[in-house]
Amino acid sequence: MPPALLTYTATPTPAHLPTGTRDTQLAIAVTAPSGPAVYVSRIMISVPVGPGETSLFTAPPTASVNTNTWSPTTTPSSNADLRDTPGTGQNYSTTLIFDNSTPGTHPRVPDNLALALHGTVNQRVGDVPVRIQETSGTSPDPSTFTTKETTLMVRKNPADFYVRNFIATAPATPTAISTEFAKGASIRLQWESNGTYFEIYGQGKTTALYKGSDKNWIVPEGVVTRDTTLILVASLSGTQGGGSSVFLYDTLTLTVSDPALTPASVAVADTLKVTGKTTLARTYTEQLAAKSVSVTNMETPGTLEADTITTAGLTIRGTWGITAEAPVAMLQSPGVGEGNISTPFRTQITAKTDGFLVVRGTQFQTPGDGETRATITVGSQTYTVVSMDVPGSAQGFSTSLTLPIRKGQTYSYSVNTVRGNGRPILKEWHSLGVGNG
Repeated sequence: MPPALLTYTATPTPAHLPTGTRDTQLAIAVTAPSGPAVYVSRIMISVPVGPGETSLFTAPPTASVNTNTWSPTTTPSSNADLRDTPGTGQNYSTTLIFDNSTPGTHPRVPDNLALALHGTVNQRVGDVPVRIQETSGTSPDPSTFTTKETTLMVRKNPADFYVRNFIATAPATPTAISTEFAKGASIRLQWESNGTYFEIYGQGKTTALYKGSDKNWIVPEGVVTRDTTLILVASLSGTQGGGSSVFLYDTLTLTVSDPALTPASVAVADTLKVTGKTTLARTYTEQLAAKSVSVTNMETPGTLEADTITTAGLTIRGTWGITAEAPVAMLQSPGVGEGNISTPFRTQITAKTDGFLVVRGTQFQTPGDGETRATITVGSQTYTVVSMDVPGSAQGFSTSLTLPIRKGQTYSYSVNTVRGNGRPILKEWHSLGVGNG
């Protein structure tokens, strides 16, 4: 077959035709010699396809042309000499056909004619033969055109190491890119790279959240609980820990709509609203207004307002005090116990709050013959209360006792009938706080 009349020059984009690159364009510039005019009706380009060293694209490419006087066709013509179809092997050739689209005429080739092939370059480095056939002649009469052929060698070079398009989505919507998620939500990460091993760091941890060769990873629930910047480390090494001196990095910042925070301090300029349970270890407040406040220890120089206050300890400093607009009662209702004159008893009691123990004999107007004594022992001190009849008199005799008792202090209390039927003795506990003494 005679050689082509036209000259064909390959101009790949990217320039050095890197392996494994998507959206690659192989532009073939077509130029005519400076001598007699050349007329062309068709140009066919046969491109090897497959994973091998001498194949160019991983799948049949698409075609385009830079002028409206030429157009690519989708299938070879039936009378085309150069048309290869996929066979049973992994590598085959596919043919793209470009036709002169000017009806009835075949003008000479324009100076800027460029035919382009678009596709994904395979992963193997090597030289690829691209066969080109033209139907051409030096006369504008198409009946004088003949088929001529040339071969253009295209070099596939090692691809530059890259990592890009580090994005996040919800697992259920992998096409909807997002950078904000709820606390602890599961997040799908994906990226593009020709690296072979990857690690992801973030959330302030010194160990990798992810290690592996996959180019996507679903972050488990509960991992991302606050705003964080994830760092993707790409390596050309195929082993854990690297082994290559070449690394690339990409970052992705994620925000959490309801983060779990542990700041050293928080200053709120306007309004702080908390809808869930809040635990405060130590609180200083200028003014606290609440429906109900329950604390174990409170220390404040400001104002405390609440319908109900329950506190196990209250520290008052400076001139701070408690102002009550309603009656305030420190004493609780007394608990009353009565010694039985027929069944003497003895008991030991530990006070649950500060309070006052009141023990008194009873007054009575009817004569009788009886005497009852109550004995109270607090620490090393013993006290006696008497309730008795006075022989020959309708008026009895009794004594009483009021003792302050501290919270946690233990005292003993006993009642004994000394003579006769005895007389009642009453015991009252007046609590300063909540609890029984």
